[in-house]
Amino acid sequence: MAERTDQLSREDEVGEVDLDAIMDEQPDATETHTETSGGIRGRIGDRIGSVFSVQTFALALVLSVALAFASGAVVPFIPDNVTGLVGIFLAGGAIGVGSDSRRYLEVGAAALMTGALTILLSNFTIAVFGPGAPLVAVGASSSGIAGLLGHYVGRDLRAGLTRDIE
Repeated sequence: MAERTDQLSREDEVGEVDLDAIMDEQPDATETHTETSGGIRGRIGDRIGSVFSVQTFALALVLSVALAFASGAVVPFIPDNVTGLVGIFLAGGAIGVGSDSRRYLEVGAAALMTGALTILLSNFTIAVFGPGAPLVAVGASSSGIAGLLGHYVGRDLRAGLTRDIE
């Protein structure tokens, strides 16, 4: 019976709770924001934003197009398609050295587009009236590989330059 009296006395110590005041409270602005910003569009936007950066893609595209055409104009006696691959490699390397995160998707997509654009513009007649699709596919895939290799080498170079000497 002693336990029963202790339980009764503890309930008296707690006091009364005003449930009406708790129910009438308004949630914080942060709680409202998280509830309303959820949804499928918000989650897809957050997921795509963490995987693919549009700004990095645009930078990689501009840099790879500029370096592909500049290297073709600067280096004499070598076909423009080969020097264009060197320019795309250098652009991927520059993005790799300059970025602290992996940007393979952005660099690869930009290199593919640059390769397809280079083939279409340098061999327009053959690409349009001849075997265009295989020619564009070979050009895009080779430039995509060059861009990804350049990005890998650039990231490796950055890791080597920023690592502490033991």
